[in-house]
Amino acid sequence: MFAYYHAQGDESDEVVQLEFTEITTAIAMEKNGENSGSNIDFLRTPGNRKRLLIIISFGLFAQWSGNGLVSYYLKLIMDSIGIKDQNQQLLINGALTSFNLTTNLFFSFFVDKWGRRPIMLISSAGMMVAFVVWTILSAKYYDHENSTLGSGVLGMIFIYYLFYNLK
Repeated sequence: MFAYYHAQGDESDEVVQLEFTEITTAIAMEKNGENSGSNIDFLRTPGNRKRLLIIISFGLFAQWSGNGLVSYYLKLIMDSIGIKDQNQQLLINGALTSFNLTTNLFFSFFVDKWGRRPIMLISSAGMMVAFVVWTILSAKYYDHENSTLGSGVLGMIFIYYLFYNLK
């Protein structure tokens, strides 16, 4: 097959021989690797246990970060803060999506410069503060139905996503 597609039928061609050797070597390495490791290796050393904890924690924190609230219930959130017009909700949803795209692209250029750990810590702290303020403003809106409080909730959603997109 390599000779037919890569060397016009010449089986002794250098490219064909190289590709064949690479594939047979990769298959042999995979066969050797099947027997050498197990899942218990995650628990053998303190470094591996720490890595496993980070892997598990990262998955849990990603799910618990609160972004599902906006992703799934944005319409209900906007209804609850007095924004009931569908066109206005569509405009806000589009603006939020555009904002997310822009901030993600912007922050992606700074990961190597700022470092992963500081970004993760700033992102997590910022999301927490934004979510707390958002919750307080929502509760106050529920009591007083002041449109300024509703606008504050909407602003906190954008601020929350600013920090979420940093991650």
